[in-house]
Amino acid sequence: MSLFLFGSLMVAIGVISGVYLGNYLTERETRKEQAAKAAKAAQPAEVTPPQPTEKRRLWIFPAKQPDQALQFQTWASANLQNAELRTWIVGLSKEQIHALAEQLAAFCSSLGFNLDWLTGERLVGNPELEPMAAMIIEHYCTACFQATTVQSDFQQFKQALELVDQPFSREHKPLTLKVYAELVGRNVVPPMSPDLMVAGEQERQVQIAQALKEVATNKWMTFMTAFAAATQVDGPAKPKADWIGTLRRPFRPREAVAPVATEAATASDSGA
Repeated sequence: MSLFLFGSLMVAIGVISGVYLGNYLTERETRKEQAAKAAKAAQPAEVTPPQPTEKRRLWIFPAKQPDQALQFQTWASANLQNAELRTWIVGLSKEQIHALAEQLAAFCSSLGFNLDWLTGERLVGNPELEPMAAMIIEHYCTACFQATTVQSDFQQFKQALELVDQPFSREHKPLTLKVYAELVGRNVVPPMSPDLMVAGEQERQVQIAQALKEVATNKWMTFMTAFAAATQVDGPAKPKADWIGTLRRPFRPREAVAPVATEAATASDSGA
């Protein structure tokens, strides 16, 4: 009996020892794995050398586009009906023809077609659209050409209107006095009365402004003759430099056009 108890006790001790030993070994392996992972994480990452960039080769190069302005100039010299218009377009400088072609292309685009359809001969063989596009382009160019012939007249008309509206502004006051003197010298308006001569400057300005406005309203050509003569005293008045003038200048013809002021002054002198 005692031997049986002793054997059972030894078996129980063996089982318990085995369990503890197994737990110890498992915990030891776990610690080794954690230490290995920590050591691996602490090591610096390997730097991968940069790969050389692959160079792409372009095997297809776009063809050089023709100069639309010069292409239009060539087309116009051969296809426009008006000989005077053809001569004007051919005589434009490179800057001028580029300015004209740029505005013409924008005009054509607003109407729903492209200028290069005509100049690039894409409408050849279309008996309806080709002559219609050519007629539109010729009308537009004709308007530009005609505008160059009266440009100085429009500028002078604009300056005269500004003077009548604001005769004694800082810009117009010297010319206003000259125009008034011209009208007095031509017996169009009476000279200032002695009472007005000694009156204040404000009263004299009101009298002069009223006289100029009355002549401009009732005798416009007479007013313009005096205006032209007054502007010739110190040379013709120069137009203001604005964006509208900048757009117009490329279309000026190369030959100098005598301003209308000179003609008016000559006509008035011969009439006197």
